Amino acid sequence: MKILPAALIFLGMLSPAAAHEYWLEAPSHSVQVGGQVGIGIFVGSDLTGQQMPYLPRGFRSLQHFAPGAEGAFVQGRIGSMPAIALSDLDEGLHIIAQETRDSRLTYTEAGKFETFLRAEGLDHILTEHAERGLPEVGFGETYSRSAKALVGVGNAEGDDFEVGLPVELVALDNPFTTYGDVQIQSLVQGEPAAYVRINLFHRNVAGVVSETHLTTNEGGIANAPDLGTGFYLANAVHMDPVRDLGPTAWHSSWASLSWSK
Repeated sequence: MKILPAALIFLGMLSPAAAHEYWLEAPSHSVQVGGQVGIGIFVGSDLTGQQMPYLPRGFRSLQHFAPGAEGAFVQGRIGSMPAIALSDLDEGLHIIAQETRDSRLTYTEAGKFETFLRAEGLDHILTEHAERGLPEVGFGETYSRSAKALVGVGNAEGDDFEVGLPVELVALDNPFTTYGDVQIQSLVQGEPAAYVRINLFHRNVAGVVSETHLTTNEGGIANAPDLGTGFYLANAVHMDPVRDLGPTAWHSSWASLSWSK
């Protein structure tokens, strides 16, 4: 396990304007019974990014839900990478869930906000931004990121479920035991997010990355297609207006869900 020097702890805490996805990834999400797994925290774009160290003061929560058990805080060593190390794993489907504390950025470059919104299927926010009379630059955004990873141990049987993240993606089908599409539900504060974008990334065994845009139905559900063996990442972003906080105009909440086949 690699340990970062203290001077490097804060490097790579990239904002939405600089990097898009935030996700949890292991070398393999399928593990033998009684085995161990190291799960990295990544921030970047198109499944290429910088790995982040274990830094609990930057977390609101970091929990491991073993089969049939309540969530337990994941202990670790500050600066270690991968950030999450689990061992002696019981058979079934394991859920690892993390939420960061809020960070803040200021948009100083024209077009950055628009580029970010269009990449996430949030074009309507541009209209609302203009209707509020907000400038193109010089305004702020707070943001938080949530990430879940599914790890299948042994037969990998079990179900993903809502763990209480502010914005959350839930696999309604177990991707380790399901052949074909996997239904994913997008939730905002526990309520289905209807007609919103989910970006699905897939990296195949040759390292080729593809991106598929999904749209949820009235129940907040979208079908993630089976794209073959590899690593899968579903990503969604929700924007809330911020008022009466000076130059801060928006808060973005990010959610991701990862697994492998």
